[in-house]
Amino acid sequence: MKNLLYLMPIVVLFTACEDMSMTIELDLPVHKPLLAVNSMVESGDNPIQVYVSHSIDPLSSDDFEYVTDASVVLKENNVLLDDMYYPGDPFLFYTTNEQLEEGKTYQLEINHASYPTATAEVRVPVSVEIQSVTLGDASDYMMDLRFTIQDPAENNYYLLKVLVNDGYGWKGVGFETVDPSFEDKGLIEDGYEGRKAMLNDQLFNGTNKTFSLGIDYWPEVDSIKVQLFTLSESYYKYHESRKLQNRSEHGPSSILGAEPVVVYNNIQNGFGVFAVRSKNEFVVAVE
Repeated sequence: MKNLLYLMPIVVLFTACEDMSMTIELDLPVHKPLLAVNSMVESGDNPIQVYVSHSIDPLSSDDFEYVTDASVVLKENNVLLDDMYYPGDPFLFYTTNEQLEEGKTYQLEINHASYPTATAEVRVPVSVEIQSVTLGDASDYMMDLRFTIQDPAENNYYLLKVLVNDGYGWKGVGFETVDPSFEDKGLIEDGYEGRKAMLNDQLFNGTNKTFSLGIDYWPEVDSIKVQLFTLSESYYKYHESRKLQNRSEHGPSSILGAEPVVVYNNIQNGFGVFAVRSKNEFVVAVE
């Protein structure tokens, strides 16, 4: 009898759950596959690589595949420069001997019989010169570093890296700053800490700007290199949106159901990004 009394609530619970269940039919739109294009290039004497794949239905179990039989065309101001070629395995990209020059505008056009024609356009940013680099005191394996640029009077986007040479080649090091121009606060509460940083010029547009950093340092370091990449808008927005998406999916807020982040896309009739960066660097010896 006692066992029967224990079983009765369980039966009632399952019965209640069964009564509350319902089936919702969703009328999802038919997935129309589009080309997915990814090309992130550095201007100057650097290869152009264009990866081409295709979108997959979110409910599909199909594997991701590269598209190797497309026609990929590079244009400058809508004038044909080159038909890009696919080298074949183990390379998974289309390439060309052409190089992207600062200040010019280029287009990609990708054609395939199974997909709508995908296109993209990017203006190659002009690199911003590092005017000077000054080293300060070193203590506790940190050194003060200041560098100055003249920011052009337009919207600019930057990627900053610092490298050191200790006799065994160049290697990237971490740095920290309390400059409010660095949006991502990284690991420290009142500033930024990391090994590279992207930023825009909202707070110093068109002015002479000096950045102050504390960089990782040890006695064997004999020279320091500051690399400043000027980014196309597509480069900056793509990486910023990817970073926000990763935080939304894997950060603490994901537990509370954070809103999804749409990754930036500048491919017409497709998905992905065509983006460019231009580099300027300054090397200073440690005395």
